[in-house]
Amino acid sequence: MRTTAQRISLFALCTALSLMPAAEAQRQDRDRGDRGRLSVIALQYRVYDGSGRPRGGAIGVGDTTSIRIGETVRLELVGTAIIDNVGKEVPISAKFEIAAGRENIDLGRAGDNWVTVTARDDQGNGLAQVGFTVTGNYEMRGKNTFGRLTLQIERGGNRPQPSGDTGSTSTQELVDTLYRSILRSRPGGYDSRQDYERIRRNGYSGVMDVAMALAADAERQGLGRSDRDRGYENDDMRRVGQLYRDLLKRRQSDADLWNFDGGFADNVRALHKRNLVPLIQTIVGSQEFKEAWGFDRRR
Repeated sequence: MRTTAQRISLFALCTALSLMPAAEAQRQDRDRGDRGRLSVIALQYRVYDGSGRPRGGAIGVGDTTSIRIGETVRLELVGTAIIDNVGKEVPISAKFEIAAGRENIDLGRAGDNWVTVTARDDQGNGLAQVGFTVTGNYEMRGKNTFGRLTLQIERGGNRPQPSGDTGSTSTQELVDTLYRSILRSRPGGYDSRQDYERIRRNGYSGVMDVAMALAADAERQGLGRSDRDRGYENDDMRRVGQLYRDLLKRRQSDADLWNFDGGFADNVRALHKRNLVPLIQTIVGSQEFKEAWGFDRRR
């Protein structure tokens, strides 16, 4: 028969064991911050050259990095998160845009935490800035949820020429048009050279691959449908009208397209409902697109 002291000791032991999982859960909750969000205490970015090689280590958001005219680099936003009481580097999801020096850089493709940047000039003071707004569910100080990555543009490279690639002028014109109309940027650097080669090599199937990839990039950068729930028709009508004139080589105004082309009105509504990728698939997949760019006459 157990003594009173033994019963008390056994009760204390059981209580301690029952509290251990709760204490561990509380520690993990503290690591992830309020409402289970990952706690991030600092932001940095990394730079990769056109072949994917890292250029040095992580750079503080407030520090400047240098790129040469004609060069394309990939900027990746990362952060220091507290995981198991240890600081670890994690990717930080964000939306990117040109914040300053629009005449000096073009943005290319983008992912959850990265964007490609091509330096095309060094006008003014030779600086450009890529703005970011954090979109992931993180616990961080307010000033860390947005910011700018500063680039110093240096001479020594070659200014990208919009139509300077060797090969078919019509292929280059098509690449230029796809970038301008879908991604609203000029082609330049590694990505566009790869896209040019893909279209030159694969023909129409390459065009479809490139167009869909650019549309997905444009959606991630907020260049698809209007972000308004009401009164979106004018914004989306202008977007679809521009795509019709560029990709289908139409000449009508937005108003004429809306009033006299039932398919145009359907596509405006489809853009708002389904966003840009399905719309580009419809336009580039149409017989009208193939005829406009001569693919109906090719093998």
